Amino acid sequence: MWFKNLIIYQIDPAFKITSQQLEAQLKTKQFSPCGQLQPSTFGWISPIENGKNFIHSVQNCLLFSGCLEEKVLPQGVIRDEMQRRIMKQKASSNQTTFSRQIKSKLKEEIIFDLLPKAFTQKKIVHGYFDLNQNLLIINSPSSAFADMMVSTLRKSIGSLPVTLLKAAESSSLHMTHWLKNPEYLPNNIILGDECELLQPYSKSIVHARNHTLKTEEVMQHLSSGKQVKKLSIEWHETLSCLLDDHFSIKRIKFFNTSLRDAQDQTHLSLADKIDLNFSEMVIILRAFIADLLVGFQKTYPNKPIIKEIEIKKEALDYNEI
Repeated sequence: MWFKNLIIYQIDPAFKITSQQLEAQLKTKQFSPCGQLQPSTFGWISPIENGKNFIHSVQNCLLFSGCLEEKVLPQGVIRDEMQRRIMKQKASSNQTTFSRQIKSKLKEEIIFDLLPKAFTQKKIVHGYFDLNQNLLIINSPSSAFADMMVSTLRKSIGSLPVTLLKAAESSSLHMTHWLKNPEYLPNNIILGDECELLQPYSKSIVHARNHTLKTEEVMQHLSSGKQVKKLSIEWHETLSCLLDDHFSIKRIKFFNTSLRDAQDQTHLSLADKIDLNFSEMVIILRAFIADLLVGFQKTYPNKPIIKEIEIKKEALDYNEI
């Protein structure tokens, strides 16, 4: 249970929910497979494989999972079937041209006919409410998918006052400042070996991978006006990630988790294993996010960098991780 991506939402402190309440509310929109003519369906499932509960509570965090099932209809299949039907109509009538409106209607008929025969694919995404920090965190690289999950949560709960966590000033300006002036990097954070630079006006992009970032070449790009769109960082020798200009955290790699996962856990139930790994991840992420937010404040100390958020730094003995 190690998240690879973080899209973070701030919860209104006035909003309160318990694991029992959320459990009952998510059950009202349980996942069910696509019907014959449904192109897709989404619903809540247990975060534990074959589990009965829809919420798993650890460290005052409420872990939940959503499942998206979609019918797979490749555009090539639709295009070939449309061509076949057009040729058939041409052969059986004097019609030689087909308007855009006719083709659109024909495409709808083809999709309607093929949907019951289509294969399906499932996508399971996890998220959790951190009730200590008033944060909602979704493990997805896609902001659109995360927003869809939040929208479905809102429908299931009835009310969910959350806003996407972002800097009052552009995240790009912060990361550019860090790259130019590493002394302003957040506590316990160092530069990684990857960045993406964007020229705001021409939209030209420069990628640097497996590259020492404090080089003359990178500094020249910054001097020419390019800004950091994505920046890889490492935190406290515990994790690495890629931070982007929308304050999304992607490609998280937790160090030494393979050693912990390899420990003998055969005597533990699946729920206990999730307790162990999820609890450890939550403690790490609380401290990492706190350092990151403090770092944003450090960049421009006279401005409210993160809007209306109380930063709560949790104690963490890194030697025990």
